Amino acid sequence: MLCYCFIFVDVLSQKWSENDNLVKDYGVKNEVLVAEIFRVIANTLERNSHVSVITDKLQREISSFADYLDNVHSMRPPGAFVEVSGSSGAKMRKKKADAKNKLLDRLCWKI
Repeated sequence: MLCYCFIFVDVLSQKWSENDNLVKDYGVKNEVLVAEIFRVIANTLERNSHVSVITDKLQREISSFADYLDNVHSMRPPGAFVEVSGSSGAKMRKKKADAKNKLLDRLCWKI
């Protein structure tokens, strides 16, 4: 029985040694992986800041463009815009809009 105990202890110590080696090997691999993950996160944060700057610039440009369009719209004489939509009666509405715009053009020339 004593002989089996020594064999058992010998097998256990060999397995513990293999386990320690595996822990060290995978620890090194995990350190490399964690370093790579942190590098990717840093690049992502940097990219996020660049995208944020570009988004802010675009929002300002869109706001300026909207103000410009409002100013252009407000310079037109009242009633100059007649919406033409839909298939039924679209030609008639277009004719009315054209006639109205011609009338407005004539009135603007007289003023």
